Amino acid sequence: MRGYTHVPKDLPTLPTPRARGMVLLWNPNAELSDFIAVIESDPGLTAGIVRAANAAYSAPLEPVTSCRDAVVRVGLDASRQITAAAMVRAEFDRLEESGIDVTEMWRWQLAVGLLTETFATDDHLDPLLRQSAFTAGLLHQVGRLSLAAKMPALYDRVVEAVLNGTPVEIAEQEILGENSLQWTEAIAEAWHLPEPLLSAISGYGHPNPTGLAALITEATMLAPLLGFSDGFDDRPDPIDIPADHPRADSLNALGGADGVAGRVRWFRRATGPHDEGSTAAA
Repeated sequence: MRGYTHVPKDLPTLPTPRARGMVLLWNPNAELSDFIAVIESDPGLTAGIVRAANAAYSAPLEPVTSCRDAVVRVGLDASRQITAAAMVRAEFDRLEESGIDVTEMWRWQLAVGLLTETFATDDHLDPLLRQSAFTAGLLHQVGRLSLAAKMPALYDRVVEAVLNGTPVEIAEQEILGENSLQWTEAIAEAWHLPEPLLSAISGYGHPNPTGLAALITEATMLAPLLGFSDGFDDRPDPIDIPADHPRADSLNALGGADGVAGRVRWFRRATGPHDEGSTAAA
């Protein structure tokens, strides 16, 4: 473990098919047929890809009904993102008793992933880092999701402490005996994530982050300004980003707060339960 002497017990493990799918996500030589094989093996993933292909964001001229046509419609990059998000959400889908606002938390995860990927592209990072950026942002709080799913009743006390002003990692350590930064790093290693992802996820939350970890940190600072909450607080109202902000051009290219919210809504439609995905507002 990097920087930790205590290895948490009872880490979540990915079922074998999803573990294989995760490995595929970061294979730069993966082909269309590889993605289709993974997606078709999971009815939930197939349904999500088809929903995404038929959503307004994709603007299909004709309805898409097959997995192959859906992957072609949304593209390999979006298929990779949807697959990663759906797999992660499936592992942590019982958080209601934890006190976290699950809808807001999931919007936050997707927004941070989208912003991290955008910044990595605009900063001309290495292609492998750019390929990993969305998932790195998506997974930056996987330890928090795991702790909340593992100990929901106790985590409700963490949420209460945070709302009363205690920093989240301190509240977790005091109440649970573990903190989410520690669990995030442990999960990243247990899932055998490739080095770019492992470094990014392990570096987030620590002093002086670099590379993808620094971009994740930047994304988490901008997300509240765009109207996203991390699941502890109520959804904030978005504000206008000043024209001289270092990321103004990047955010304008995404369509500002409305554009990011629309993209997040598209991802939620693809990765959430069908009734939520079809009706939830971003």
